[in-house]
Amino acid sequence: MRAPEPRFVARGTAADLPAWAQRWNENAKARAQRLGPDLTRTEHGPGPIRLRSVVLHGALELETPLFERHAQQAYAALLADIDPSAIARVWNFVPGISGPMDATRNRYMAFNAARFSAFHDLPARPGFFPVASGVGHAGDDLVLHLLHGDFTVTPFANPRQRAPEHYSERYGPLPPVFARGALVRGNRDESWVVIAGTASIVGEDSIHPGDFASQLDETLLNLEHVAREAGHALGRELLPEALSDWLVYLPDMHHTPARESALTQRLPPAVQLEIRSQALCREELLVEIECAGRIG
Repeated sequence: MRAPEPRFVARGTAADLPAWAQRWNENAKARAQRLGPDLTRTEHGPGPIRLRSVVLHGALELETPLFERHAQQAYAALLADIDPSAIARVWNFVPGISGPMDATRNRYMAFNAARFSAFHDLPARPGFFPVASGVGHAGDDLVLHLLHGDFTVTPFANPRQRAPEHYSERYGPLPPVFARGALVRGNRDESWVVIAGTASIVGEDSIHPGDFASQLDETLLNLEHVAREAGHALGRELLPEALSDWLVYLPDMHHTPARESALTQRLPPAVQLEIRSQALCREELLVEIECAGRIG
């Protein structure tokens, strides 16, 4: 395993995306557009692979109705004029992600309602939702990144986990909507597998609260099952160690040396490992991992 990159606290910028996504856009030109007083959209391109970023400035200061309405507008701006079936990956950076918003919801639940509504309002309902992660960051803005291009995308689920769109109302009246993973085929017979942020969740329940080692084991088992589903789409066996790029989110960096040691002992030795300090969508979760890699 390559040594982890220096740890830092993420702020949701494009520089906080995993290394493989940055490589795809390293030579792209950025063009920013102000869509409203507090909303900015930036296009990175042109080219067969493109990154779109949307920032809702000052989202942390918005009360619940305004946050939900403006977050929906931000997500609509993210999806505008893009074929949903050509979206390879989405990253959602939610400020104060677990902070309370009303009597029954935290900010992540309010964000999920906004995201759900943005997809619902598309002219045609997409056949599937894109692979995505939703994590906190150290800034005050809601920051969204979407990677799209000339792709054919085949999503897949994790049989150990309930599909997010079918979560119970324990996780909000409107559910999170994303795929656990996808096979992304380019127009040059190139294929990638991308796996969403994955944690110690079985069905829809967080398990092993307070136990980092057990949560890590459960997370790796979930990754294995998602990779197997990708293998079915490829017509051959696929294990997570075949994916070269791993990004680990650790919400608590106070015990990082011990947790880094656990990671390097349990993760495949050949992967490129990155570590980010970011809050997760559930306070009881201690680790989340996403993966990607070129296949063939």
